[in-house]
Amino acid sequence: MSISGLVMTIFTFATNKKLRDRKPNQILLSLCCALLGLYVVFIVMISVDTKRDVTELSPLPCSILAAFLQYFILAAIFWMAVEGYNMHNLLVLVHHYYLPRFMKKASLIAWGCPLLIVGITAGASRQHYAQTDFCFLAFWPVISGLLIPIGVVMIFNFVIYVRVLMRLNKTMKGQHLDKTEKRQRIRRFQNAVCILTLMGLTWSFGYLSIIQPASAVVQGIFTVLNSLQGFFIFMLYCVRQPQVRMAWRSQFKCCLPKYFTTPSAASSGSGQPSSTLKNSSSDLKDGPFPTRTPAEIRPETGG
Repeated sequence: MSISGLVMTIFTFATNKKLRDRKPNQILLSLCCALLGLYVVFIVMISVDTKRDVTELSPLPCSILAAFLQYFILAAIFWMAVEGYNMHNLLVLVHHYYLPRFMKKASLIAWGCPLLIVGITAGASRQHYAQTDFCFLAFWPVISGLLIPIGVVMIFNFVIYVRVLMRLNKTMKGQHLDKTEKRQRIRRFQNAVCILTLMGLTWSFGYLSIIQPASAVVQGIFTVLNSLQGFFIFMLYCVRQPQVRMAWRSQFKCCLPKYFTTPSAASSGSGQPSSTLKNSSSDLKDGPFPTRTPAEIRPETGG
């Protein structure tokens, strides 16, 4: 399900220039590519090694599979960190900080740092890099090459997530809620779920598995949530978004269900914003983050 959702998400954003030109969508596209690589390599790994406690692959192919798996896990985690940084810049900072050539620098970090970590881990571990039973990292490589980098990113994204939630809730604090404001609060809760999905905070459940009494339950939650992350992204950032449905309607009118080809579908799913939402930097009617930064708007306004 996640692989199918990611393939459709990547195809949607890669083939539509209007969607692809937005910086948040470019980050989303890169995250989807990293997650797709992770899922595909994981399926290959469990397909070629199906018997427990039996070495079915020689050490070299097994180490190569483990290296690819480590790389794509780290790449996905680093792109989640980029998502967190970008959301903090757009939704929390009063004055948006414009970083020149942001996507080039983000790509260098998010694709390059995992490669560096994999190289260092493999070089330091040598013969003890991967387990030959199920082609995954050995004990010490998994700690230094996965758990520590993931933990650092999770802490970084958790702090940002808390700040974003506080910002999303700021305009509603202390107000009597009418129907419009209740609708806004529901919308903001939906946006919080979207942001949680993109920032990958569900990966932190893996660290709770060290609590033995709850280990089995936590591992089950971790497996379900993270194996479906690609599917959640497709549902939240393609199916749920009016501008994406409009793109589908124009591109694939002959092949889509009637729901997607009716004009009302383009406007459903987003409540009417009130004045408090219009004047706030948390105006998220096109998704969980603004689609343009002030630096992108400035050339149009002549400022």
